[in-house]
Formats: sequence, C-alpha cells, structure tokens
Amino acid sequence: MTTQRLVTGDAFEGIRAQRNYLNNSSFELGLLKGWATYADAAATTPVDGTGGSPNVTFAIQSGNLIRNAFCARLTKDAANRQGQGASFDFTIDAADKSKTLLITFDFIASANYAANDIGVYIYDVTNATLITPAQVNIPAGTGSINSFFVATTSTSYRLILHVASTNASSYTLDVDNFFVGNGSLGVGYAGTDFTAYTPASITGYTTSSAVYEWARAGDRILIRGRFVTASTAASAASFTLPPGITAKSTTLQTAGSWTRSSAGSSTVKIGHLYSTNNSNVITFASGNYATTDNPQGAINGNLWGGAGEVIIFETWAVINEWSSNVTMADRQVEEYAYTTGTWDADDSTTAYGPAGVQMSGSLTGARNKTVTFQSPIQATDTLIVELAYNANPTAWFSAPQLSPYTRDSTDSDAASAGCYISSTTTTTAVIRFCRYFGIANDDSPVSNWSTSYRWRVRKVSSGGMVGFPIASSNIMCRTDGLAPSAGYLGETTQATGSTSGSSSSGVTTAQITLQPGSYLIYGQTSILNSSGTLTSGEYTSTITSNSALNPATTDFYANIGAGSFGGGMTITATNTIRNSSFGMLSVEISTTTTYYIRTAYSTVGGGSVGIVSLIRAIRKA
Repeated sequence: MTTQRLVTGDAFEGIRAQRNYLNNSSFELGLLKGWATYADAAATTPVDGTGGSPNVTFAIQSGNLIRNAFCARLTKDAANRQGQGASFDFTIDAADKSKTLLITFDFIASANYAANDIGVYIYDVTNATLITPAQVNIPAGTGSINSFFVATTSTSYRLILHVASTNASSYTLDVDNFFVGNGSLGVGYAGTDFTAYTPASITGYTTSSAVYEWARAGDRILIRGRFVTASTAASAASFTLPPGITAKSTTLQTAGSWTRSSAGSSTVKIGHLYSTNNSNVITFASGNYATTDNPQGAINGNLWGGAGEVIIFETWAVINEWSSNVTMADRQVEEYAYTTGTWDADDSTTAYGPAGVQMSGSLTGARNKTVTFQSPIQATDTLIVELAYNANPTAWFSAPQLSPYTRDSTDSDAASAGCYISSTTTTTAVIRFCRYFGIANDDSPVSNWSTSYRWRVRKVSSGGMVGFPIASSNIMCRTDGLAPSAGYLGETTQATGSTSGSSSSGVTTAQITLQPGSYLIYGQTSILNSSGTLTSGEYTSTITSNSALNPATTDFYANIGAGSFGGGMTITATNTIRNSSFGMLSVEISTTTTYYIRTAYSTVGGGSVGIVSLIRAIRKA
C-alpha cells in the first residue's frame, strides 16, 4: 500500500512544478480562507499588515472576471484609506530559507484607481521585519505582477496588499491567480537606446527645427536635443516628458546643461535644466552670476533673443513610475487597450484588458479613438486592431479580416469603411473608425457598425522585459537591443516597393522572402495621383505567394482562406490618394517562400498613378 500526501487542497487546476505557499491562491472554492483585512497606521508602507478596524473590504467575486469562476476584490470607498489593506499568512519550507521566492498574480483595477495606489509587501512574522519586494507598485488598468523577495532564516511570512496613496476616490482592485514560491526568474537592468519623440507641450519658445530624444537608464530618463527657435516669448522656457511618466524628487532636481550658439557679450549663453516632484515638465534655468537669474527658477524664452537661436541641451530626471531593475518575460508580453467614452465621437478615455469594449451601433462620421498604453511602444512591437462578432466573443480577428474595407485620404463618409491605426506616439495609438463597417467598391451598398461587435487594440512585445520590452541585454543572440535575431520569435522582416503608370493587369509592388517557420504577414498599398487629371480608376491589391497573380480577377472573399487580401477602389478627381491595408495573414511554411504584394490598376482621363506598397512579416514560431 502506498502513502500519498495532499499538498494543496483548496483547488486543483493542473499540476505545477513549483510549490505555491498560498493555499487559497485562486479562490476557486468561492472562499476567502486565509485572507483578512487590516488597518495599520496611515503611511505609504505597512507596519505589519494585521489588526485594526479597516474600512476597506476584501470579498469574493464570481463571473469569470479574471480567470475561472472566482476572484477576490479589494474595495476602497470615497475616502483616504492609506494604511489599510488585505493580507495572507503563509509558511515556507525550511529548504527555502534565505532563497529568492517569486510573487506573481493577475489584477484588474477599476476607474479612479491611479498607478501605485496599492503596493505589494512581505512581512517577516518571526523577525517582525517588513520586506520590500523587487516590484512593489501595482499599476493602473489590467496586468500581472511578476516580482520576488529574498526570504530570511524565518519560515513565517505575510503577503500584504497595502493602500499606499491618499487617493480619496472610490475604486476596486480585482486579484486572482496568486503564486508565492520557488521558481526561476530573470532580472535585468531596464535600459534602452535613445528614441525620438515630440513633446506634447512647449512653452516660452517655438521651433523651426527640433530634435528631442529620450532613453531609459534604470529609474532615470535621459533626454537630449537640439532646436532652432522660430520665436520666443516672455514666459518660462520648458517642454514636457514623454507621455505617462512624471519626475521624482524631494522638491526640485537640477540636472544637465544647455548652451546657446552666440558670441554676443552681456547675454545668457549657458545654463541648466530642472524638474519638480510629480511633474512631467522639464524647465530651462540659468545661474549667470552677472544677472538676477535664480538658478532654481525658470528663465523666459525671450532671454535667448528671437528667431534663429540654436539651443543644444541634455538632462535627466528620476521617474516615479520606474525602478532600476525589472523582471524578465519568458514569453511574448501582450497589453490590451480600448476607449470607453461616447462611441459616436472622438475619444481618449483609455481602459485596459482583453475584454475590449462593445460598440454602440452606427456612426454619423469617421471617429478617432486614442488609446494610451501602460508601457512604451517599441519599434519591434506589433499593434493590432481586433474586432469580435458578438458581445460575448469566443474569437477575435484583426480588423481587416473581419471588415474588408476601402478608404481615401480624407475618410469621406461616402467612400470609406473599416478601421485602422492612423498614427502612434511613444505610448499612444490613434484608431480611425470610418463611418461604415463595410462598403462595396462602387460605394454602395454599405453596412454599419453593429451593437453586437466589440473592439480592442493588442500590443505584442516579444522576448522583452515585463513593463519595458526592449533592452540591449535581454534578447537572445542580439547585442544591439533593436530586435530579435534572425530565426527567433518576434523576428521582423519587411520590404517596400513602388511603380507608376496608367494601367497594369498585375504588377509586383513589394516582396519578401521567408525561411521555414510560422509567420504573421500584413501590409499596405497606397495609390497616389502621379500626373494628369484622374477622372476615375480602380485598383486591387493582394498579398499572395503567386508571383504571376492578376488580383483584378481574384474573388476577395474566396481568397481569405488561401491567403490573399485585397479590395477594389475608385480614384476620383477630388481624391489624390487611396490606401488599402491588409489584415494579418497567418502562414506555416516548410520551405523558403516569397510573398508578394500584387497590384492591378487602371485609370481613366489621361493621368497616371504611383503605387507604393509595404509588406511585413513577424515570426511567431
């Protein structure tokens, strides 16, 4: 007769190699067994995470909100509840003393929850000592915490979810799928190459030409740049940081320097820059001993003179939202975002999570939906607009697969349908929803957006660090930090091409050759009025592995399964450009294969067109 020992009895969802010390980690019995609320002294960090008379609540929620049937919800009312929270006591094996233990869980934060409102801590019960894990702060939106702490010689600990801020708005935090135990974890330094950006706000001056660049170095942002003034004003000279981050200092931090290209006497030529706590503004300052300038106060832009002044600068600031080290992902990292404001209007109210948002029916015109991601968009990230057929989706599709569309440069209501990503910044993407869901190539009939549809934007970062995907030391076989090496997950291959003329029954406008593997392929074709007056015309553009295909004879819908994407367009005298984007084409190839964008076109009225195409493939296996 054999003897068996029951290790964890609250719920079984498969076999896990690591030991999970939280025996009620996923609440799958619908019970809070082991969890309790507390009220410590009001502070950003807990005292011991137990006792007191808390106002916050921690209760079971049902309905597959995060994973499976149940999760737990920490609810804070509309008052300052700093110092309160929820905790769970656990005991580790003696074998794990003084070892690194993982802390992971999933979360969904409601509206009014601000990044870092709640923090994660470990309390050493035996030694009455608070332990700060590698990642403390829980960001806003939806995501996962991947952190760790180093155990002491004790075996008795307490996991704490602590209300760290004084936010007086009501909010909830749903949590599930906790894991505290041994396992492998990669930790890396958070660093990136310099990336160009455009400040959202500039005061005290305007520019005729400018370059602003930023890079991450641990918990600091490095900024450098050069600009030529177009005008100056009697107001503080300043610019903003990239979106989504704020500076951290006791009160004010001076850092870096600026110089002015001037040989004039009795004029300000050099200075420094500074940031203030919880602000996203970098301000120019000067400490010229011969003037009354305050080195910890702003200078006005007109002290540089007027137009044509060349200013070169570099500076840095500690960032509230960053830490020096981050945990590393062992798979691709995905982030979902969408907007929740009025459907038939431009909107930038961003929410997060894979559920997406339900549409509210037809539109009266084209609308821009601006989503802000919680981590920066890298050059090797993939952004995909995804749509679902029904309000409770079982499958999602990249937008053009679900909605074959045509559009022109102005997205005019009469000739445009579908949705696409029209522009991006370091953290935002603008999704353009044309008036119609679908449209025929002669602009009639049309189909409207439906109340049964949902939408979201998926950002995929492969092989990078959680929360900050690309760095020079974390991509296998790559040392420059730019992209995964050839043959590895996330490898990106792309090509562009162009041609011009008045007609063609099929011409290759771009092509790429792929090695054996699994890929996602997509692209775009643009038609420009090249010469003459175009009274009308048509084109069809298709992604195919057939180098001789005439896309004008291809049935659009019949070729989705075969891997061809395209659609007919009409070029009128009032529109100088038309675009056609292709949805994600998933292919599995066993031999080296070339994929082409094939375009057929014709014009009426004696003019000619220019054809410009881009094709891109991302390795997924």
